[in-house]
Amino acid sequence: MSSNILLCRINRTRDGPAVGTFLVLATYAGVDLTDPQWALLEPLIPAPRVRADRRGRPWKDAREVLNGILWILRTGARWADLPERYPSYQTCHRRFQQWSKDGTLERILYALAGDLRDRGQIDLSEAFVDAHPNPRKT
Repeated sequence: MSSNILLCRINRTRDGPAVGTFLVLATYAGVDLTDPQWALLEPLIPAPRVRADRRGRPWKDAREVLNGILWILRTGARWADLPERYPSYQTCHRRFQQWSKDGTLERILYALAGDLRDRGQIDLSEAFVDAHPNPRKT
């Protein structure tokens, strides 16, 4: 099974991490993260917040949520089009926003890129940057 590579861009605020945007590089064999990839990424994901009174819904599994986020990044689909095999699109989008803001998503995608580099499965000499301006944003 071949690896898919997703190139994304980094948008930074003046005073901190990437916010609400795609990041550098993600890869996965097939559709979802493999067990070795998850073993690499799991330590990078912060523990879920738990209220002192232990009330509220338990958090969805981080691996399932990350797979949903990567599906959206890979396909470019709308959040509402996320397949049912993943947690709700609201959950995945909320976690995407949180992880983008706190730098978790950037660390995850850099770790995936490093893993690819270490395995010799990435060749950045054939990468390109699309700097075409969007007239609606200028």
